[in-house]
Amino acid sequence: MHEKKNTVFEADFSIEKLDEWKWLVYEWAVTEDILNFLKNDDMLQHSIETVRDHLAKKYDLFIEHRLLHDIMQMKQNYF
Repeated sequence: MHEKKNTVFEADFSIEKLDEWKWLVYEWAVTEDILNFLKNDDMLQHSIETVRDHLAKKYDLFIEHRLLHDIMQMKQNYF
């Protein structure tokens, strides 16, 4: 995994050490993370294009249209 510079505990093993803080989205948690971002930002009811623009501007996240479509289809399973 990744180890952030500001961590309190040093890992025995890490793939990469990050000098600056950034939010990491791992493939096994992408749906949950993205939906929580959108819920917190009150964006769950917006169009996919509006959501894509929002994620790019606010979080510097660029998500393929098809993947975002699939994520948005899952929102009823989370909230």
